[in-house]
Amino acid sequence: MKKMIALAFAVSVTAFGYAQFEHQVGAKAGYNHLFLKYDNLLVEDNPTTRELNGGGFTLGGYYNYMPWDDIFLQAEILFSNRMWNESSISTYQGQVTTTTQTYTHYINNYVEIPLLFKYGVNLSKRKYGDKKYLFFYAGSSTHLLLTTKGTSQETFRIDAAGQTTITQEDLTMEKTDLREFFSPFQVSGLAGIGFSFGYGLNIDLRYQFMMNPASRVTVTATQAGDFSVLKQNMATVTLGYNFLWDY
Repeated sequence: MKKMIALAFAVSVTAFGYAQFEHQVGAKAGYNHLFLKYDNLLVEDNPTTRELNGGGFTLGGYYNYMPWDDIFLQAEILFSNRMWNESSISTYQGQVTTTTQTYTHYINNYVEIPLLFKYGVNLSKRKYGDKKYLFFYAGSSTHLLLTTKGTSQETFRIDAAGQTTITQEDLTMEKTDLREFFSPFQVSGLAGIGFSFGYGLNIDLRYQFMMNPASRVTVTATQAGDFSVLKQNMATVTLGYNFLWDY
């Protein structure tokens, strides 16, 4: 009887340890760094220069399943924030020289749903429990636009007949206009590496290449004569915690 109880206990402990390792449920948070550029569809008459920079944050949860040794499938749902600044200068030279300088700040929020295939290199000698892993992975992600906001400041300088006139205007962009400009969804391919430290802690670094632009591409906008395509790629670093880690 004692042997049967001991055997049942051993099987239960082994199964529990394996289950803890086979399934992971956790939370993660981190920083997004944006790589941005405009692709002009039309040649502009006036010389224009643009400078872009941006970042943001991400947070959410993940589920990880190990169907075979060292092979992992992971799904995530994240709140992803993208903030960036645009500084542009355009100059028209004629009898009157007009210079327009625009500083714009955008804030877009997305729901991001990544699906990942991961291969892990086991760096621990432990057979069960929370292990140290080095991960290599690839996958795809869907980005759904939740909210968008834009503000701008325009400075106009007019040089004529030896005189200079400077005016300035602050604007808050209409949400309907922003919704028309930005694409409601994006799809990205991604690749990255990660490391599990043990004790439920893990770190992740990934790069996402967007399959479609952040802005819409429409024939009517192109025909209007003032339109360019905004492309965004993104690098993300996150710190995560697995709630089901085992000693």
